[in-house]
Amino acid sequence: MRIGDMGNTQRHMESSMRILTLCLGTVVALQLSAAASVVVAHVPASALKGQAGIHACSLVTEAEIQRVTGTTNRMNTPPSRGDAPSGGSQCNYVGLDIALTPGVNAQNFESNRKSAAQQRNTTTEPLAGVGDEAYYYVRTRSSSGNVGVVFRVGTYQVALGDSVPSDSVEKFKPKVVELARIAAARLR
Repeated sequence: MRIGDMGNTQRHMESSMRILTLCLGTVVALQLSAAASVVVAHVPASALKGQAGIHACSLVTEAEIQRVTGTTNRMNTPPSRGDAPSGGSQCNYVGLDIALTPGVNAQNFESNRKSAAQQRNTTTEPLAGVGDEAYYYVRTRSSSGNVGVVFRVGTYQVALGDSVPSDSVEKFKPKVVELARIAAARLR
């Protein structure tokens, strides 16, 4: 591994941990090593038929993320992409994490929401107007919070969010909702 790759690996590991926080109910195993991280979601093999071709990075564009969040990509860093053997994928762009999990039905989605709500310092709140069903996900810490929207369109579950300062949680909610609406429309 080259020295320059170590920073990318660290960012990928941090991104995977944020995505794991957003997707607790669907994650079965998490393996972290110094060189890589892998997130594996439980998805029945039969649910993956016809799922190829959609990647988490295709759900929102760089321009949409910058317009909605006001962030800039000063270092011109490309999105960090990841794929799971189950057919799921993840993407991180300028701090915004997106995880796409195929094969999630309404019952699985509700179970995932209940699991997320039981996590320490975590709240979930129903959200209308995004996909077939959706909820806010907020996990607070003393200085920051993970804020996201988790939604389902058909048999796809998407978790989309970011880590923001504690005093910015409420300000970030409308931004993440707008991005979730854009992503949900692309899955229809």
